[in-house]
Amino acid sequence: MPYSMTFSKAHLRQAMNQYSELFIKPVSGSVGSGVIKIKRSGGGRWNVYWKRGKPAQTSAAQTVAFLMRQVGGRSYLIQEAVPLAKYKGRPYDLRVAVQRGQTGQWQMTGMVGKVAAKGSHVTNVAKGGRAKGCERLFRHSGLPVAATKRDVRQASLKIAAFLGRKLPHLADLGLDMGVDRNGRVKFIEMNCRDQRYSFKLAGMRSAFYETYRTPLAYAKFLTKANLSSRKK
Repeated sequence: MPYSMTFSKAHLRQAMNQYSELFIKPVSGSVGSGVIKIKRSGGGRWNVYWKRGKPAQTSAAQTVAFLMRQVGGRSYLIQEAVPLAKYKGRPYDLRVAVQRGQTGQWQMTGMVGKVAAKGSHVTNVAKGGRAKGCERLFRHSGLPVAATKRDVRQASLKIAAFLGRKLPHLADLGLDMGVDRNGRVKFIEMNCRDQRYSFKLAGMRSAFYETYRTPLAYAKFLTKANLSSRKK
């Protein structure tokens, strides 16, 4: 998982000294809204990716002042930027649907890629990103398709199992996972509101519908377990 910390002026300065590329993102945000990226450009300057298009270049002090104004008193996170693999020059990450199903166990229901729009620093489909099958993306990046899918699946299930132990009623997750140019898997963030339509946009209709069927199967499992316990 990339290094993350709560947003404050002190934490921001610390992170800027330690990392060359950072994301500043709202704690309770969704679909990429409010996400700002900063990247060290040399000579004490930073590129600030705020809106789609060419970044603004500012000094470190100006960057801190800008971010303090943008964040205000809201809850934000500072997160180390993951060096994502690219598709035709644009970074992509993966949305992995991990859910409890008819046996009560975690399973990976689907995995779909999200490619950033031209000039964008986020991959969210709502911000112009394109949903694509992960096999196509991995092949383009020169990554072994089967092995990379296996690694993402295993990492996602481990994350879900860990979270499930902390939050026993958790049952339906959308994990944002990344792979770098060497195929190493990175956990970016967890979403409790899974954007399932990415599967449909990528032409993965079977996976799209399965993301709805699986939670219903888990509900049936819970109902049976509850009725069985009452009979004892």
